Amino acid sequence: MFFRAPTILPTGNIIGAIFFGVVLLGAWTAFGLRIRELVRLLRLGQPENRLDHLGERISFFLKGVLGQQGVLRNPIPGLAHFFTFWGFIILQIDALNLWANGFNFSLPLVSSSAFAVILDVFLVFVTLALIVFAYRRVIQRPPELASQTHDPKDGLIILGLIFLVVFTLVGIEAFAFAATGGKDWSPLGAFFGTPFLGMGAAGATVLYRAFWWAQILTVLGFLIYIPRSKHLHLMATPFNVFLQKSEAQPAGALPLIPDIEGRFEREENVGVSQVNQFTWKQLLDGYACTECGRCNSVCPALATGKPLWPKEVIIGVKEQLFADGGLMLAGQYTDASDELKLPLVGGRIQDETLWSCTTCGGCVNICPVNIDHVTKIVDMRRHLVMEEEGRFPKEVAPLFTNLERNNNPWQIRNDTRAEWAQDLGVKLMQDAPECEILYWVGCMGSFDQRNRKVATAFVKVLQAAHVNFAILGPEESCTGDPARRIGNEYLWQTLAQQNIEVLNGYGFNRRLAAFNAEAERAAPGTVAPTRKRLILATCPHCFNTIKNEYPQLGGEYTVMHHTQYINLLIETGKLKLPEGFDRRKMTYHDPCYIGRWNGIYDEPRRVLNVINENGVTEMERTRNRSFCCGGGGGRVWMEEKVGTRVNHARVQEAIDTGAETLAAACPFCITMFEDGITAKGKKDDFKVEDLAEIIARALEEAPISADVALAE
Repeated sequence: MFFRAPTILPTGNIIGAIFFGVVLLGAWTAFGLRIRELVRLLRLGQPENRLDHLGERISFFLKGVLGQQGVLRNPIPGLAHFFTFWGFIILQIDALNLWANGFNFSLPLVSSSAFAVILDVFLVFVTLALIVFAYRRVIQRPPELASQTHDPKDGLIILGLIFLVVFTLVGIEAFAFAATGGKDWSPLGAFFGTPFLGMGAAGATVLYRAFWWAQILTVLGFLIYIPRSKHLHLMATPFNVFLQKSEAQPAGALPLIPDIEGRFEREENVGVSQVNQFTWKQLLDGYACTECGRCNSVCPALATGKPLWPKEVIIGVKEQLFADGGLMLAGQYTDASDELKLPLVGGRIQDETLWSCTTCGGCVNICPVNIDHVTKIVDMRRHLVMEEEGRFPKEVAPLFTNLERNNNPWQIRNDTRAEWAQDLGVKLMQDAPECEILYWVGCMGSFDQRNRKVATAFVKVLQAAHVNFAILGPEESCTGDPARRIGNEYLWQTLAQQNIEVLNGYGFNRRLAAFNAEAERAAPGTVAPTRKRLILATCPHCFNTIKNEYPQLGGEYTVMHHTQYINLLIETGKLKLPEGFDRRKMTYHDPCYIGRWNGIYDEPRRVLNVINENGVTEMERTRNRSFCCGGGGGRVWMEEKVGTRVNHARVQEAIDTGAETLAAACPFCITMFEDGITAKGKKDDFKVEDLAEIIARALEEAPISADVALAE
């Protein structure tokens, strides 16, 4: 028979089976009602399409959920979590069989000896994992597990419930073995049940049924408890991983607020101050948060004493959803009742918390369940900047004014933007409109005295390789990165549209170029021939904004960071460098906006490994674990009044390597690090230099032969 009866009927008789059926139905009803409530709360969020790129999402699920890729980055707790996850799956399959036993039948395969072996292997691994988790929570107590909102006992409750599931299951196996005289065999059942063989079938059967009911009530209690506890993530994580941001969407791009002027006119929100203004996926992030604290462990703001706990931001949004969601669903959440409730922004999540963020992306990068902290923080900043009066740091006001009036962050006329290049023989794009390579200098390279040296050095590198390039000069405006990340989306869109119009006018837009190519094929001679045009940027923030965010407004461009391009020149033989020219001990800092947000790690190191005979001496935190300079997210324009300075902490890490030079690739980083070096009293014996400066100096010592030209 396909479904055979169990060796022992755990419910005893028909009355017991009916009672079990009532308990089972009641538990699943309670579970279903809670899930329905959670789904209804999610639907309060704004619409967002997360069902595109299905093939990619299946891959996310296979790697992130079944393969536990995210948690395995931290080996010991990661392995413990891996075996707990798979043990949980196996235990649930076995639970189905135990429930079937309650109705006097068994499931095929699951009731086999082979499955019993698999089950017991995982019971052992889960037990070992519980020991690891208990040790971490009770004895080791790593700071990332600390929570400002949840009692640590909640975690211990879950560990206790899992232990009870394991313990009762082993009891079932042991007394099933004893009651049947060894016929109902399993490895652990035989090991623990052998001593009870002499107690007789009747006594063993009673204990078997007692453990069976204990198992059933524990699992069903678990079922009811989980969606009402912080361990809701056990159910939400698989969905969050599957629905994460597609790799087709640039990681470094913040979401666009469409029709922003119309929103102002209609008095609609342009930021987030209430939970229902987040998207449903942003709300799902709260359900999925494991509260592992890895985001806290890498946050530069928290590490230097700022009031930002990335984990608490995510939990805060979830708790606000639970506090306000019911009223919103009932239509009872009104402005008149706001004074009686704790607000999300300025209440559950303080303004100072939001302004502490450098948008470095460390929290996003390390999160094992693909939560996006930065977007939520910027969304709430947007509310403070565009919907509130003066709820942003006072030093930001002049920045906004200067960007509006001068198209740069300072009180400097934008028509002086090309003065630094007057004696370098640099062409302006307006004088050479057919030039196929544009060097986007950026505000720091154009106006900041220190970073003008970087721009000058990069020009010399390009000229040494005979690259035909031009700059926009006064036609270039700030890309708007500081405005957008501080929260002034309207100002960013204004600046971005200006720049897109200029770039499109010179034919750099790939979308327009593709359209023209199609038109040329259809009717030859009707449009000008299209060319492959390239934008180079020495600023990672300009690079990220033009490459990843301008497409949101129709500007699709081919963009390279100068470290990538220098590496390309070297690899293609267009730039010959004296190998081992630089004998200083050198370390390298990964800028957040070409590193974590854009995955550019190897190219700068390849360049340095050619020019420096010692190669790169790495800091303790490097590549995707790199520590921020403290200048991102508009922080370079804000005062740092709480805790120690982020840039001082990073400079100390560089000094600790014993290096003489800190190689950088970002004007913000250079500015922040030079301040830190001065504060550390190391101005005379520790230098920070951009890669372009290091290369330019080497080229001056060993000139490039004139016959080397760049093949387009």
